[in-house]
Amino acid sequence: MTSPLNSSWIPHALDLVESVAGSTALDVLETATDDRLVCLGMSAPLAVLSYLTPHPVATFALASFALWYGTRVYDYSSAKRQLIEKKLEQIAAASSGPAKALIIQSAQDEMGALSMRTHVEKVRELAKTHKIERVVVHNGREFLAALKPGQFDIVWLRAHGHPDRIEIGSGFELAKHTERSLLQSLANKVKHGGKLILECCSAGGGEKSIADHIGTFCWERTVYAPITKISGILGFEFDRWGYPQFNDGFLRKGKNVTRVIDGPEPRRFLSLYAPRA
Repeated sequence: MTSPLNSSWIPHALDLVESVAGSTALDVLETATDDRLVCLGMSAPLAVLSYLTPHPVATFALASFALWYGTRVYDYSSAKRQLIEKKLEQIAAASSGPAKALIIQSAQDEMGALSMRTHVEKVRELAKTHKIERVVVHNGREFLAALKPGQFDIVWLRAHGHPDRIEIGSGFELAKHTERSLLQSLANKVKHGGKLILECCSAGGGEKSIADHIGTFCWERTVYAPITKISGILGFEFDRWGYPQFNDGFLRKGKNVTRVIDGPEPRRFLSLYAPRA
């Protein structure tokens, strides 16, 4: 397998696929990380395009072989991630707005579900109203570094999840046994009245989920989490009012998949002395 540096043609190929075959074909490429899955997923678009040529059978055979060989020889997955990361960095650097957003993304993503072009479009839309800071973390030390002083209207955590834990990096996860001070630091990154978005599969599933546990630290803040597994392509979006909602990629979306957890209200202490009549 050659270095991703030698696969600079792949980002250009992705752009070409999008312009010729449309975003659906591009989504097939971005969902797959295995060369055989790429070829299988692209067989239908290639067949349609080949049919429009003078020699459809020969064109389809040559195009299929070229696609298989290209993804086999070059590191397609790494090149795809490089393209996505570059675009996200550019969007974050150019973002501006009265509101602020922090995106924390786990580097632990073998299948590439966190590296989709649809996510780029969501971040580009958010950048119209928010100044964006974005970090990719590999371990607990980097996660702590991402929680430096400062507060945000939106803190958006992207990682693989389960009802009882969120996998942040190598040997590091957010769970009920996680130190309270760390979870409090995460909650404190969100301004009062702000949103903590957990784009992590099933993080809000069950009666005592990890999202519920994190929500106990989010005073006067709101936590959003999916109650089931979500689609890598369609899994998350903001509705017309700017509220987060999730999608399982099949039949369930919005309120049917999204858990909304309102954090506790501040404690109000009653006076020990009753006023005189």
